[in-house]
Amino acid sequence: MTEFEQIELRHRAQIESAVLRAGLRSCDLAFANIFGWQHVYASRVAQCQGAIVLKYRIDGTPRVAYMEPLGDGDWQCLVPQLLADAACEGQPLRLLLSEQGVELLATEEWAVDCNRDAWDYIYRREDLAQLPGGDFKSKRNHFARFVNRYNYRFEPLSAVHIEECLRVDAEWRERRGTNDVGTLRRVGLVGRCAARR
Repeated sequence: MTEFEQIELRHRAQIESAVLRAGLRSCDLAFANIFGWQHVYASRVAQCQGAIVLKYRIDGTPRVAYMEPLGDGDWQCLVPQLLADAACEGQPLRLLLSEQGVELLATEEWAVDCNRDAWDYIYRREDLAQLPGGDFKSKRNHFARFVNRYNYRFEPLSAVHIEECLRVDAEWRERRGTNDVGTLRRVGLVGRCAARR
């Protein structure tokens, strides 16, 4: 049985190194997000068959999912262990995979569902600074409305802003009918595709 443990700061270098080696680009694999949201998603980490595996609760519900295994582990040996862990939770195995992960797992016994709404959108820094061309027209319009509507200024984020940030967050949640940060939903799930047996 795979032993999952609470994610601690001591896991940072190991997780970041594995993500970099894997070449996966997802905000959900940033250690700050994994560590910072673990109280909402009950995220856990394990070493399994030479790979690092991250396990979490989908949107903070009892449904369990596993992020794409990171490392040089043998997937043929790893998947049965994850199947067993999911079975102990009384659930099917849900793996959130990149395109490469789907290819590694490609077999007739797996169903693969792609959820485009969960994809990360990655932009070039220069494009976000300049917003050039027709593809960025709606973003330029949003920016223009913001500039015309609000009196704003840029300040480096520091400890003196914490109370104000918490106040703004509380107001935002109240307007949306929730006072519990645990009920807030993330925009998307990790990775591009979910594979299940």
